[in-house]
Amino acid sequence: MKKLFISVMVCLFITVTSFAIILPNGQDANVKSFKETNGFIEEIVLATPIQISTACGDFTMNGGSTISFYENGNIKKLIFSEVFDVKTPCGILKVIASKETPMQFYESGNLKQILVFGVSPVQIETPIGTMKCRQKKPLTFYENGNVESFYPSYNQSISFFPGAQFYDANILSFYQNGNVKEFTPTTVPESLKAQIKPKMPIGLTETGSIASFVPVDGTTITINETTFILYSGQPLEFYENKNYKKFTIDCTGKDFSIGGTLFSSVSADNIKKVKSGDPLLDMHKEGATLSLSNSQQNDGTKPQIVMFELYENGNLKSARIFSSYKTAENFTCQYDNDFLSAAEIILYENGVLNEISYSPALQINSEKDKYTSYKFWKSYYNPEGKEICRIGAENKVSPQGSFYSTSETALFFVTDGKITRTITAKVSATSKVFFDSTYKPIAYTVSAGGNKPMIKKDID
Repeated sequence: MKKLFISVMVCLFITVTSFAIILPNGQDANVKSFKETNGFIEEIVLATPIQISTACGDFTMNGGSTISFYENGNIKKLIFSEVFDVKTPCGILKVIASKETPMQFYESGNLKQILVFGVSPVQIETPIGTMKCRQKKPLTFYENGNVESFYPSYNQSISFFPGAQFYDANILSFYQNGNVKEFTPTTVPESLKAQIKPKMPIGLTETGSIASFVPVDGTTITINETTFILYSGQPLEFYENKNYKKFTIDCTGKDFSIGGTLFSSVSADNIKKVKSGDPLLDMHKEGATLSLSNSQQNDGTKPQIVMFELYENGNLKSARIFSSYKTAENFTCQYDNDFLSAAEIILYENGVLNEISYSPALQINSEKDKYTSYKFWKSYYNPEGKEICRIGAENKVSPQGSFYSTSETALFFVTDGKITRTITAKVSATSKVFFDSTYKPIAYTVSAGGNKPMIKKDID
C-alpha cells in the first residue's frame, strides 16, 4: 500500500509540473518551462529525459537540461550537468556545459563552442600544430570546423614569437584562414621590451603584422606635432596600412587636432549664449540660452584621459572620455566654430557629427516659456548634419515657486531644429537610439533597474 501511494504521488507531481509539447525539431518532450515568441518555441527546460541527435553525436538530455533552437528547428544551445563524449573537429573530447558557457551550434548544425572537461590539459590539433588547452575553458570553432579560439595551458613556447611562452590566463584566437589573430605572451623578445607590455594581449592582422598591443607605461606618441603619453594598460591599435586605429591618451592642458577635429584646453563653460541658427547648438526656440554648470567642468586638477578611434583614412571616428573617480568627466572639442563639453562624440566618415553625449547635460531654458526647461544628455544627427532626435528630460517649474513640479525623461524627435514629437520613456544618459538605413529612429533602450541589461523597445 505504501509503494502504491508513493507511485501515485510521483505521477501527480509530473503531471502538474510539466507540459507535453512538440519541439521545433519535431520531437515530443515533457518540459518544466519554455520560452516562445510569436508561437515559436525558442528554449525549453526538460522535465524528463529525451534523446537528441546532433552533428557531433547523440546525447541523452536529463530532466533540468536546457535546449534552445533556431527557427529552422536545429539546436542552438545545450546546458547540461552530465559529462559527454563529443565528436569535435579536434577529435573526441569530454564536454560539460553551463549557463555561462553552453554547448553551442551554428544554424547549419555544425559545432560552435564547447566547454572542455578534464583534470589535466587536453591535447588538440590547431592551425599552428598540436597544443594543450586548459580544461574547463571554452574551445570555439568556425563553421567550417577550423579552431577559432581556446585557452592554451602553461609552459608552451610560441614558435612565431621567439623566447616567449603563452600566458595561460588569456585566450589564443585564429582567423578563419588559420593565421593567429590574438595571443598573450608571458614575456616579450628583448628587442620589444621597451615597447610591449608582457602578459597583455597582442593582436595580429591576417597577414601577420601587429594590429594591437598594450605599450609599456610612459610610452609616447606624436600626432600632428603634438606628443602625448599613452594611458597605462590601454591598447594601441593599427590598421593594416599602419595608420593609427585606436589609442587612449592624456590630453590634460593641451590644444591639438586629431583626425580633423580640434580639441582644446579651453573650458566649454565659457560659452553662455547659443548662436542663433547654428546647426548644433541652436537647440530650441530662438532666444533660448545654454547653461553649462561649473560643477562638472574640468578645473585642471584631474587628468583628461580620452579614448580616440580613427577611420582608416585618418579622419576622427569617435572620442570618448575614459572616466573614473581619478579622471575628468568631460573633454572640450570644437565643432562648427563652437566649443562643446562632451563625454563622447561620434562622427561620420565625412566629418559630420553623428552623436554627442553632453557632459554636463545641456540645459535649455526658453524665454517664451519660463516655467519649462529641458535637459539633454544626447543628440543624434544624419550624415547631412541635420539633428534627428535627443535623449533627455522635460522639467516644469511651479509658477508658485522655483522648484521643479514635474520632471519626465523622454525621447525628443527633431525636425529643422524644433521638437516635433515627444515619447515619455524611462531613458537615461546611457540609453541609445537605433535607426534604419534612412536614419529614421526605430528603437531605443530603457533602464531595467539595478544592474540588469538595458531593454530595447521599438518606436511606434
